[in-house]
Amino acid sequence: MTDRSSRPHFSPRQTPTQTERRIIKVRVLRPWGPARIAYLLGLSPATVHRVLSRYRIARLSHLDRTTGRVTNLPEQHT
Repeated sequence: MTDRSSRPHFSPRQTPTQTERRIIKVRVLRPWGPARIAYLLGLSPATVHRVLSRYRIARLSHLDRTTGRVTNLPEQHT
């Protein structure tokens, strides 16, 4: 007898892949935060933040304003 995973087989309320791609595309093209992207796409800012976090896209405060490159990441505790 073995333990089974508690992970669900499917997530019916998960954000559609197409919507996630649109969020990421806007973020790559423009240095906007979740609230502004959400207003543009007609979504909730929490949804946009969740998608950006899921794909590990850096926060605006961690980016250099002129180059757009990651400059200061906080230390991750394990």
